[in-house]
Amino acid sequence: MARPKIYVCRPLPEKALALLRGRTEMRLWEQNEIPPPREVLLREVADIDGLLSLLTDRVDGELLDRAPRLRVVCSTARPGCAWSPTTRWGLTTSTSPRRRSGASS
Repeated sequence: MARPKIYVCRPLPEKALALLRGRTEMRLWEQNEIPPPREVLLREVADIDGLLSLLTDRVDGELLDRAPRLRVVCSTARPGCAWSPTTRWGLTTSTSPRRRSGASS
């Protein structure tokens, strides 16, 4: 069975990347200081099953229309989505929980 293809929009801690590499065909935007340019993101989503994005990565209708295989969008810093992925695109979405003030990591 083929492993799912994913695109990760920013470097993560090595332990997380190792886990993803072991279970998926992962492509990674290597530059931590800047997000992938819009044209790169639109190109990269064409054949992926999952997208791991950050707040600076615009996930909108244009991007989703270019991602026919996309099934999961996970954001590490998105408090909410400006679109309804479960209706038009049939996606599963995930966001990291908000930390409460004083919470330990």
